[in-house]
Amino acid sequence: MILDFLKIAIKNISKRKLRTFLTILGIVVAISAILSLLLLSNGLENSIESEFDKIGSNRIFLTSEGGLESNLAVSSLSEKDIKVVERTPGIDSVVKMLVSTEEVNYKNEKNIIQIRGLDYENWERLFVNDYGISLTDGRYLSNKDNYNVIIGWATSNTAFNKKINVGNSIEFLKNKFKVVGIFERVGADQDDKVIYVSMNLLRELINKPDKISFADIIVNPNSDVLKISEKIDRRLEKSRGKTDYSLITPDQLLEQTNNVLGIIKTVIIGIAIISLLVGSIGITNSMYTAVSERKYEIGIFKSLGAQKKDILKLFLIESSIIGLLGGIVGTILGISIAKLIEYIVSIYSPIGIIINLDVNLIIFSILFAMFFGILSGLSPAYSASKLKPVEALQK
Repeated sequence: MILDFLKIAIKNISKRKLRTFLTILGIVVAISAILSLLLLSNGLENSIESEFDKIGSNRIFLTSEGGLESNLAVSSLSEKDIKVVERTPGIDSVVKMLVSTEEVNYKNEKNIIQIRGLDYENWERLFVNDYGISLTDGRYLSNKDNYNVIIGWATSNTAFNKKINVGNSIEFLKNKFKVVGIFERVGADQDDKVIYVSMNLLRELINKPDKISFADIIVNPNSDVLKISEKIDRRLEKSRGKTDYSLITPDQLLEQTNNVLGIIKTVIIGIAIISLLVGSIGITNSMYTAVSERKYEIGIFKSLGAQKKDILKLFLIESSIIGLLGGIVGTILGISIAKLIEYIVSIYSPIGIIINLDVNLIIFSILFAMFFGILSGLSPAYSASKLKPVEALQK
């Protein structure tokens, strides 16, 4: 019996191709939008987690109140604070940084660029092993370097009309500096449009001999990072007399990021449900029209002994097929859109989006569309099942 109903439903749907296509289109748009956005959201989450894995979880980031900028921050850190940190049990090493935004001149062209003064013995180990960033050209700096700099990818390629190469000279803070290295593209402008210089030299040039903007605190392996962070917090508060600084771990940063992504996903699902409701209205309207057009057919079925439940099944099967077709096409389209965006992002950004196809999500999308199809057909199907044979046979 069900197979017979299925054949009749497919025959009726195929008779009204244009109306069926327009009805399915609403479901296709909704499902493709939901799936592509969810896949992209999950892909972004995967990408962020991958980047945090590169940094490692055995770190604590210490910044002054107001951010990194030494000339904008409300307060600043000092060598005294770093000594407090270094004396805390479980600390392996501390990478100190001083940040200042300055006007940079290259071949009579000026641009505002962030200058980062770094204090660390082994620059190559820090950037390659800890940060996962390599040079595309040149060499790394050491603490003995004076008036030599390493520049970011954007500083080299896009900050000025003419490209800056290794060996070129740039000018800032009334001094000339020789470019000895260029970093590969990171993907974020704040990390690509930068200039790295010895921190001692930068302190001298901006007349801040004891100031620090940021400290990357590397914790000993197998240590409890959160507990050590709490210890540092207590010691710094006692030393400074106030908490005008920020301490955060990569895991805490990742949790904050995932919370934001969770809110975005909730909004996406809300929009998607509204889109599906619009699509379901289309199915309901189409099915009501079909009931009106097929009264005579319903009358014949009932006069031949068909029960209310049989008519109900027939129309629900039709609406479920429409939902199923919309779900399948929408799923294929949604995956295609997500993969296309993943490919485009991979061309223009080194970070990219890591999209993993979730079979459960794909099956759920198709079944969800089918469920909405059935739900949308309930009212028209019930109306059709209530028709009396005598009334239905009247033309």
